[in-house]
Amino acid sequence: MSALAVVCLALLLLAGCGTAGSGGPGEISMNSGETPEIQTPVSISRSPTPEPTPTFTPEPTNTPIPYTDDWPADLATVADNLIDQEDGVFGVVILDAEGEVLYSRNSTIPFVTASLYKLVVMADILKRVERGEISLDQEILLEPALFQDGEDGDTYFTAADIGGTATVRDFLYYVGDYSSNVSARALLRFTDWQSLTETARQSGMTQTYFYVDPTTTSLWPPTPGADSSAGEAAVAESFVMDQFTSSGPVNLTTAMDMASYQLGLINGTVVSPYVSAQILSILRLQEIDDRIPVLLDSRFTVANKPGNLIHAVHDVGIIFTPGEPRVLAALSEGLIWDGRAHEVIQRLALIATGNRDVPPVSEAAMQDHGVVEVVFGPATDSREVIADPAQIVSPEATTEPSASTG
Repeated sequence: MSALAVVCLALLLLAGCGTAGSGGPGEISMNSGETPEIQTPVSISRSPTPEPTPTFTPEPTNTPIPYTDDWPADLATVADNLIDQEDGVFGVVILDAEGEVLYSRNSTIPFVTASLYKLVVMADILKRVERGEISLDQEILLEPALFQDGEDGDTYFTAADIGGTATVRDFLYYVGDYSSNVSARALLRFTDWQSLTETARQSGMTQTYFYVDPTTTSLWPPTPGADSSAGEAAVAESFVMDQFTSSGPVNLTTAMDMASYQLGLINGTVVSPYVSAQILSILRLQEIDDRIPVLLDSRFTVANKPGNLIHAVHDVGIIFTPGEPRVLAALSEGLIWDGRAHEVIQRLALIATGNRDVPPVSEAAMQDHGVVEVVFGPATDSREVIADPAQIVSPEATTEPSASTG
């Protein structure tokens, strides 16, 4: 055989080689630790210029319908039909500005809080600031012990930040708008779980618990109520117990408690008018904007706080409408497709504003083994929006929120 023939044969053999045996992405598992709720539920690092995932950001295509504060009774059926198609269990409460329940589903069923517990952390720390126990300008060393989410850091900080410092003001912003676990750990050094429970009760949250065995709480066992079924209660019980068995003590809440907290921000009753105003102004600048705000048009603005664990997807907040504000608390757990929960929450926000024109959940919501990467809005630095060292109030927020805020 000639040399040329040998070369040709070798090239043909190389062309037939591939990457056989490589599979799809594996499922992302949660870390374990003494305080599991402070873990990063999805492996994601801070990105100054995050790339949005197109899957869960459909744009409204229809001409916006005229807004009215009226709440037709058939909207409850629209919401139920949406949720009835889903696996897992959803806890949903929609309130008007006066606190009237417009819609509820599994409102008192227990849910693992995921990062929603950080709302109470913010309230507790700001309560101490108002008392003069902590200064917003107090600097805290970014020690390695705060970085328990791996060498990539968390949703705001990276390993390159270790050894630097940040202020209490910075941590409050990063924990509220980036859901930073490093910030949460730093702020938790000023308080404890018992103090957080007291702050939750002070803010009207009667069924929220921190770092507990679920069987020792008033939420146990989950029982069906006027807006829930035995099947939904069983799904919640199974998911919560799985979390407790695998990771230890859990943080628990209900959709009604989370709705009450958001209403308290409007009325200035989350601890005090000062504390409520600071939290509301931070949440107006939310960077994780892949749920409640997605399908709302420019007439609506949102102050919200999402939360995620594997197969638990939440978002709670206030929708400022052309009329009165609306409160939406949407929690879910025991999911198969986390992406579907993202889209369900987007559609519940439409319903909360009185919109019956709810698009179906997309097929694209079922991918990546059910796990969804968090999507951030444009990056912002807290030091660019906080001018007054005595307060954390953005220009559009009022010092004392009221029912007419928005």
